[in-house]
Amino acid sequence: MQMACTHAANMIVLGRLAGGSAGERRVVAISCASARLSQAFAAQMEAYRRLRNGGSQFVRVERVHINEGAQAVIGNIK
Repeated sequence: MQMACTHAANMIVLGRLAGGSAGERRVVAISCASARLSQAFAAQMEAYRRLRNGGSQFVRVERVHINEGAQAVIGNIK
């Protein structure tokens, strides 16, 4: 519901911008408002994606034993 309202508000703001006869300061203010609403919508979409995917993570744990006098290299070797 929040995403729908944010999108609708952004479309209303952009509609005011398309009106045409606005001063330069008003165009800047409307553009900034639209940018903020677009950013809020993108953040809401990201939160929704994380909620749906369960925030899956990949953790790799390795145990390395190095005996005394031995040499080891850790990392990707090509």
